[in-house]
Parts: sequence; C-alpha cells; structure tokens
Amino acid sequence: MSGGVKTYLEIFQNKKYLMRIVSLLPIVFFSVICTLFSCIHLVSAQSVSVPDLTYQGLCENTLTVSAPQRPIKTDNKYQSLQEDDKNRYSMGDSKSAKEYIPLYSPEIGKENPVEKEIHDGLSEISDHPFRIGYKNGLYLETVDNKFSLKTSLRLQLRYEIDDYQDKKDTSSLTIRRGRIALKGNAFGDLFTYFFQLDAHSTGKREISTLELIDYYTDINIIPFAKIRVGQGRVPTNRQWITPDSDLQMIDFSVASDEFFLDRKLGVMAHDEYFNKKLEYNLGIYTGNYILFDREFRDKNELLGIFRVSYNPFGSFGYSEGDFEFSKSPLAHLSGSVSFDNRDGVSLDLKKLGKVTSDNVESTLIEQEAGFKYKGFSAVEEFYWRRKEFLKERIEDLGWFVQGGYFVKPKKIETTLRYSQIIFDDDRKDETTNEETLGVNYFFSGHSSKIQFNTVRLHHNTVNDENTDYKFILQLQFTL
Repeated sequence: MSGGVKTYLEIFQNKKYLMRIVSLLPIVFFSVICTLFSCIHLVSAQSVSVPDLTYQGLCENTLTVSAPQRPIKTDNKYQSLQEDDKNRYSMGDSKSAKEYIPLYSPEIGKENPVEKEIHDGLSEISDHPFRIGYKNGLYLETVDNKFSLKTSLRLQLRYEIDDYQDKKDTSSLTIRRGRIALKGNAFGDLFTYFFQLDAHSTGKREISTLELIDYYTDINIIPFAKIRVGQGRVPTNRQWITPDSDLQMIDFSVASDEFFLDRKLGVMAHDEYFNKKLEYNLGIYTGNYILFDREFRDKNELLGIFRVSYNPFGSFGYSEGDFEFSKSPLAHLSGSVSFDNRDGVSLDLKKLGKVTSDNVESTLIEQEAGFKYKGFSAVEEFYWRRKEFLKERIEDLGWFVQGGYFVKPKKIETTLRYSQIIFDDDRKDETTNEETLGVNYFFSGHSSKIQFNTVRLHHNTVNDENTDYKFILQLQFTL
C-alpha cells in the first residue's frame, strides 16, 4: 500500500483528526460565502450606484441611486419579509400579530392621514429603493425583495414557586429568556440567515448568561437541498426544534429535556417536497462553540443525524397547539436516528458508582406523531437511547403525550401533558414522571401571551423517592 494511502487511513482511524477536519467545514463554507458575496458586490458596483445608508448619509441627503422601481412580483420562497415568514428554527411569527405598518416606502399613498404624515416626514429620502416597516419586528428591505433584514426582541418574564418534598421551598422572579434575533435574505432566495442572542437570569448572578446561541446561513443552490452552515438546533425531535415562543406548555417535557441533542456547530442538508408533505434533515455536527468565550463545548464530539417527517394533509407547522383553528385536519408522522461519540460523559451506576468516560458512543431513535383540527391538538413523542462505554451498555426509554383545546378560539387554551423517563436497570435513577396542567391566554397570537402551569414531578431512585410541585406563571411578548 502506498505511503499516501496509508496516511489517509491513519487520519480517519484517529477520531481526533476526523473531528478537526469536520470542525473546519463550517469555516470553509463561510469563507466561500464571503468570497462569493465580495465578488458579486464588486461586479454589481460597476453598474449600479449604491446608496449610503448611514445615519450621516441620510441626514445630509447625499444618497445617489437609480430611479425607484416597483416591487417585482415573484414566486420565490423567500420573496419578502412582508409575508408571514415562519422560520421553523427561529422565533416564530404569528398571523394574528400586529398588522403591517409601513414606516417608509417609495410607493406609499397619501390618502390615509397617517400615511401622509409619515410620507411627508420622509419625503427627503422618498426616491430610495428600500422599505422600512414593522411586522412582528422592525425590518429593512429593498423594493425588489433581493435583500432584507429583520430584527425582533422577545422577553419571557417568569414567576415560579417550587414546593419540594425533601428540601426548602423556593420562589423566584426571573427573565427566563431575553432574545434578540436578526434574520433575512440576500440575493433573493439564494441566501437566508439567522442570528440569535440569548440572555437569561435565574436570580443568581453566577449562572446568568449572555450568549450568541444561533448563527447560521441557508444556501439555496442545489435543487434538491438547502445547505445550512453554522450553529443551530440539532433536529432531534419536533418539540425541541419548535421555537420556544410557540410551545404549548411553559417548559419542555421531562422526556424531551432528557433526550434532546442541544445546539451544535455543523453542516445540514434539508428540504421539503410534494407541497410540504415530505421533509428531511441530514446533518453532521461537532459540538457547541461559545463565541464570546472562544471555547468549544464537547469539542471532540462527532454527531450524525437523519430525520424525516410525513405530513399527509400538507404542512403541519412548527407551532404547538392549534392557534390557527385549522378548518381541515392536519397530521404528521416523523422520526429520527442519530449517532453520537463524545468525551467526558458521567453516569451514576449501581455497581460502579459515578463513572466518567472519554469515549461514549450513543445511538438515539425518536418517533413522533401529531394531530390538529378546529382548536384541538394532540402530540406524542417516544425515545430510545443506548450508550456504550467501559464495556457497559445502558439503555433508556422516554415518552410523552400532550394535548390542548381552545375553549375560546385564538384566545383561551387549556392544556395537559403526561411524560415519563424509564432509566436502565444498572443506573441509580429508576424513573421520573411528570404531570402538567395549564392554561394559556393569547393577547396577540404567540407573540404576546400569558401562561400558567402546575407541574407534579415524581422521582424514583435506588435509595429514595420524592414528589415535587411547581407553579409557574410566564408572560411573553415580542417587539
């Protein structure tokens, strides 16, 4: 065997080298994208004058642009952020949110007094080919819809009372999530992007955080797949990849919280077919990169996942509950399989006690189904996981069922859920059971709502069992 072939075999037999190669893929992709952007910009600059969009430029009225054009009507998937752009991995906009209010448009009419006042106030820049407006967030876009940027702010204020069986009860008022999102498109539907900054507080300074949790771009070049590069949610199960702003309950189920695969840095191919009746995701990931700290979590991790979803009646959507009050039935049947190899995994076993291994191989299989019709919704998810390390094999099971009904369409929803985790016989943890009842009141869709949950958690271990209760009130609003 030649020396070159031997060298390649040695690299791929060594997992650390393979991890490094995979971790460089996003950097290579981003470099190619930046180079492409630069080339297109240089070519465009030769024939089209570019407006100065800086504050100084606007004040001095020094913009030099071509004559304004009317918006071009196309059938592109990402035609405009004026439409209901429900990005399934983003914050999720609701159809019932505040109506579109244009702050500036070269096409604005003068019949409406409010529009006339805005038009007169911005008359100095009325010849420039862009629009500024508000629709579930501020946005800026070109009139030909080739470029857009939208910002949104979401806050979740939470008050929680914890009634513990074996320790002191607590209560807390926290910011569960405070998120700023930037999303949009470039060069029509060729590129879309999403960035999300998260801040939350638990009332304890040492575990309050500020972190850029999502940053990725979708490249729409290949006919049968969109290529996503960057960090985002691994598409394990539907409840996890549903925007947390659109959850039916305040928190994930205990089973979903145990088996989900977090956010990772990697490359994923995904697309929809047959009028959104069939969806797939195929990805490879290398761990979670903390941008502000310049640090990798699980840096030696290698994860591959394949997910498929069948929607027999059309798109099921990634929003729990049936806020839209579907006039015809909607359903889905989905599943995923993933393989994960990572370091530093700790487990508490009956025979060996607490052990930590630097080479844990995991296999996770997940199945799910859902149904919506006229305000009623029901979902279920089932998980099976195997972990192999130190000649040990651990198998855990989990599942949950959840449902809800709008007693007053688009305003008041009642919900309930049962969830369970069944741990392997060799683990000290045996079972965890959750029962949750809730009620939701919607001011303006999922954008502004208040939720109340009462939760019962029952834990069984080898040495003990206890029952805890939680009472949670959460207010959410989006700007």
